[in-house]
Amino acid sequence: MEDFRREFLTKNNLIAFLLLGIFALSIPLTVSLLKEQQRLRSKAAEEPPIVFKGDSVKVNSTLPITDPAYYTTTDPTVQVELRSPLGDPRP
Repeated sequence: MEDFRREFLTKNNLIAFLLLGIFALSIPLTVSLLKEQQRLRSKAAEEPPIVFKGDSVKVNSTLPITDPAYYTTTDPTVQVELRSPLGDPRP
């Protein structure tokens, strides 16, 4: 038993087991973080963070939201609504 313990607990084996443990823990953590990032991206894609409102504001829904021509207006005065991608801050 002592010989087995002496061979098993060598410096190289301890380093290998430590690295294996770190690797084994990093996989579930990485998957969890990727799921969280995907959730935030899908939530952000639901509605634009800045919405222009007013009687003269026209929305061209055939264009992507990131296109500058998505909103057009003939009046220089418009209302701006800012939306947080994290949701309503009020509890």
